[in-house]
Amino acid sequence: MKIAPLACLLSGILVTTSSFAGSVYRCGKPGEYVFSNIPCDFESKELELNVAPPSGDPNPYEGAIKDYLQDRADKAEAKKARLAKRAEADESFAKPRTRGLSLRDFSKVDFGMSEAEIILLFGQPDQESVDSVNTEIGVTRKSYYYVKTGFNANVSRIIFTNGSVSNKTRDLVKNSRR
Repeated sequence: MKIAPLACLLSGILVTTSSFAGSVYRCGKPGEYVFSNIPCDFESKELELNVAPPSGDPNPYEGAIKDYLQDRADKAEAKKARLAKRAEADESFAKPRTRGLSLRDFSKVDFGMSEAEIILLFGQPDQESVDSVNTEIGVTRKSYYYVKTGFNANVSRIIFTNGSVSNKTRDLVKNSRR
């Protein structure tokens, strides 16, 4: 009777020391083996594992982490460049253009373009007017005027109906000196 409590005490010591040491035990019958870090019975023997310690970097994910952080830094830099470009565009958007539209720019104006597209491409107009508003049928007509002075002076008019280009005209300014 005194042997059983001693055996339980020894097995408890074995269990605690083996679980800390990382031991592996094979339990069960052939074909039904179960592997455990706790011995199944008193006859269980510890398996000898031939596991090589990791070589090279102590952290195998270190390279992936560096790549991830570099990728994040690259994306942040690209975003910063995009925001700087947008701020530059916003500054040019705020500055009115006084040079009018060249023939090349005028030919880029296409029917159906929005007011925002026109302002983005050519800047603020030199003059803007609301031509008509019909509240009964919901039609608004507006015109943007781009005035070019000097050689080949002209006035380009872009007409919008409900916010989309519906017509465009380009008139040469006649020289008053003759």
